[in-house]
Amino acid sequence: MKKFFFAVALFAGASTAFVACSGSDDEPKPSLDDIKEIELTVDKNAIEANGEDVVNFTVTSDTGVNLNDKAVILIPGEEITFLDEMYYTSTVNETVTFQARYNGIYSNEVTVEVKNRSKYEKYFRRVLISQLTGTWCVNCPGMTRSLKLVSEQFPDRIEILAMHGSSSQGTDPYAIPQTEEMFSQFPDLRGYPSAVIDMRQKSVDATTSSLVRAINKSLLEYPATCGVKIASTYNKDTKKVDAKVTVAAEATNKYALGLAVVVDGLEYTQTGAENDPDYLHNNVVIAINNLRGEFIGDGVINAGEEVSHTFTIDMSTTKYNIEDMRVVAFILAQSGDAYYVNNSASCKLDGGSIDYTYGGFYQFHFLFLA
Repeated sequence: MKKFFFAVALFAGASTAFVACSGSDDEPKPSLDDIKEIELTVDKNAIEANGEDVVNFTVTSDTGVNLNDKAVILIPGEEITFLDEMYYTSTVNETVTFQARYNGIYSNEVTVEVKNRSKYEKYFRRVLISQLTGTWCVNCPGMTRSLKLVSEQFPDRIEILAMHGSSSQGTDPYAIPQTEEMFSQFPDLRGYPSAVIDMRQKSVDATTSSLVRAINKSLLEYPATCGVKIASTYNKDTKKVDAKVTVAAEATNKYALGLAVVVDGLEYTQTGAENDPDYLHNNVVIAINNLRGEFIGDGVINAGEEVSHTFTIDMSTTKYNIEDMRVVAFILAQSGDAYYVNNSASCKLDGGSIDYTYGGFYQFHFLFLA
């Protein structure tokens, strides 16, 4: 996130000369207690939907005092949303109304148009969150609840892989070996619960605000350069799943394809959630091909090309209901010597499908609900 600062040049000599001549030392200065009205102004009424163009706010009192360091900017509505900074940027075409508040006094409303998103991102971007959790972990329900809130705040923007693990503190019936592999690949992880964003950001804590910041960072700094679609079929006779994943590249790069099978709605005792009778385990990973995906051929997909690969998964030994399962596809793109998730999608395991999603429309959240 780029921050913009305004520098004020102070010319000591000129200032001293002015004070000496003004003779205004005895003139009363405006008091904050005298403020009856405030005014909100913006430096522009339209910005590009690229996450870089910003509109800056200025809040001034009726006594001429600049209140930028004291007032807050909000977006009025049924749920008032407050900005974290005195500026706003976005990556979605929208018209937004803003208002300032100081000491219980509300300003006029100003409207800003955000436009031309299609110039900056072709494909809709979904962030992949690998949640490292355990049924024995007393603090893990906190992250689960935070992820639920964040999913509501970012509708259809997040795919979650709940990767369970066991430890000396307890055994988890949903534990998979790839969870320990995550800890090996990301040595800075502090333990359970943890989250890895797009196989890139090593860890965030369990709070909603930390997750929001991490998701914002991925969506803003790493836009989608590929689209992904899935078609999944389950053969009841062979008890095998064929999940066809197709990648369309907007930019030439090396791409790796990953696939996981997850289960929703599992009932099992969760330490730390004993008093929640409705607690369920969702997004539970029961199979995953490779944390870093697999190359198709040499991995290079040229701009404008499509590449497909069908993953076949044997479900003959599963003890879970097929109807509760989904497949999650995640596409990793090369960045330097590493590969990070560039896009993801999911659909039902039995007969599900999802096509390319276009538009990239995303509301950037500098903001948190009060």
